[in-house]
Amino acid sequence: MTVCAVPGCENRSRTRGWCPRHYKRWRRHGDPTAGAAGNHEPHTDRIRRYALPDASGCWLWSGARNRAGYGVIGINLASKLAHRISYEAFVGPVPEGLELDHLCKTKACVNPAHLEPVTRAENVKRGWPDRKRRAELSLRS
Repeated sequence: MTVCAVPGCENRSRTRGWCPRHYKRWRRHGDPTAGAAGNHEPHTDRIRRYALPDASGCWLWSGARNRAGYGVIGINLASKLAHRISYEAFVGPVPEGLELDHLCKTKACVNPAHLEPVTRAENVKRGWPDRKRRAELSLRS
């Protein structure tokens, strides 16, 4: 029995010296290790790779976004909010019982300087004028 040529993979090799999983990655990406969840790139590097700075200082998330417009990033096979991962990677953990408020009001922004830990009540209060304005605009249409 031959083992897959990818270091650390103990699966049986079949095609081109790779196991089926690595062969599929090679066919899709041209590299048998591309797209691997186990490549363990540091969060700071991933944030920098997907964040595009704009003129206002926001780091706009160019990766996947959820239906609400917030950036999402895969961590340990789970989808996490990119702005939260950015804050934790560059600043530190979000204090217990608090959530992050986008001071810039841009949901896709992952710049930790634009994020502030606040209570849920404060976050809702700060967002209320925006929701009220959108509701008024929709009534006029």
